[in-house]
Amino acid sequence: FTAASVIGIKAGTLNIEGGTFNAVGDKLMPVYPTNDGTESTGDVIYVEMNDNYTKNVNINVNAGTFSSKNAENILVYNSNSNEEAYVNWVGNTTIDKTYDVNGKMYTRYLPDEEAVMEINGRNYNLNSYKEGFKDNEYGLNIKLLKPIELDKDLIFDYDEIGITLDLNGKTLSCNADCKRILRLNGRRSSLYVTNGTINAGSAQGITVGQKTDESQDISVVVTDTVIINADTYGITVFGNGANLDFSGKINIKNDGYGIAGNGSDGFGGTNITIYEGAEITATHKDGFALYLPQSGTTTINGGKFTAASVIGIKAGTLNIEG
Repeated sequence: FTAASVIGIKAGTLNIEGGTFNAVGDKLMPVYPTNDGTESTGDVIYVEMNDNYTKNVNINVNAGTFSSKNAENILVYNSNSNEEAYVNWVGNTTIDKTYDVNGKMYTRYLPDEEAVMEINGRNYNLNSYKEGFKDNEYGLNIKLLKPIELDKDLIFDYDEIGITLDLNGKTLSCNADCKRILRLNGRRSSLYVTNGTINAGSAQGITVGQKTDESQDISVVVTDTVIINADTYGITVFGNGANLDFSGKINIKNDGYGIAGNGSDGFGGTNITIYEGAEITATHKDGFALYLPQSGTTTINGGKFTAASVIGIKAGTLNIEG
């Protein structure tokens, strides 16, 4: 296919399984073309996002060669629209220019070899994964595709959504700029973490909640397939209505705490439950498996605790049931 602009799409799904696509027209500035077909944009695929059209645009390219002489392989116009454009480049696709939206990167899909994270079935790299978090109307299903070292805290600050983080046998870590690897804020939301390792270093591994007197009604579940390695803090639980269900493993290297709260005003009202299969190790001479200075309830249904001091409690209720 050779044309000034090869394909224009406003709604629906475009699947390309192969072929050669050459756009040779001049780049249109501004990019909005007339509706009578007399103008081209110079792009191989031109996507117009318009709220008059009720469907999102989905483009799946499994193979093919794309070339634009003067413009872009794919250009999405009107990125302020409420609709979304999802583009998936996979297979042996050959492109000669970067996918671009009005002059900026807009990557929602990547070839498998470039992706580090899958979010709701779409691939992202470290520069684009936060775009995937925006697509959260029906929750977030996140799977690591490679070991990841973050350069900032991974904070989920959403109301009324469920989040699943499948570490997929991989390791999640962060550089020295991080204060915690994962944090769940918001109201009436949940985070389910499974199947991998979190290397927190000097940061906190997971933080549940934040300072507040109002009920957050949030919960984090850490399954028995998760290992958290940290220098000082494995998991911290903060604020009214912050709930933690823990069955995993925590290893604390220095003088710190496997699971801890905060006794200051506004940090109490937590609920922590530890289940059979959990293991917390904090063998430094000043290490604690559990440090509970806050109001709230902690219940131990089982588990193995190896520490210089297993439990330090200053407030709240502790139930040991197994």
